[in-house]
Amino acid sequence: KEFIEKHRVVSPEVAQQMAINARAIMQTDYAVYAEGDEGFEDKYIEMLKAGGSKHHKELLAPFGLDASDPTFWDKGLSMISGFIDELEAMED
Repeated sequence: KEFIEKHRVVSPEVAQQMAINARAIMQTDYAVYAEGDEGFEDKYIEMLKAGGSKHHKELLAPFGLDASDPTFWDKGLSMISGFIDELEAMED
């Protein structure tokens, strides 16, 4: 714990927002997969291999995605919304 406190680069709030953004990016990638993007698996593996070594624009470019485009976020959020709808339908 001491190591983490000493080497923390961001606040817990910023870390939480980063995690939320990462989740939205994953959902958008999944939406691309669901649309049948050819070669998705190979591109996704390459993105994972890059880790944090590349800027998000470089990581998303092979998928034809641009995080500065508002429709990028709409695609991921619509996937999440669809999952919520499915869960709510299970309650009925």
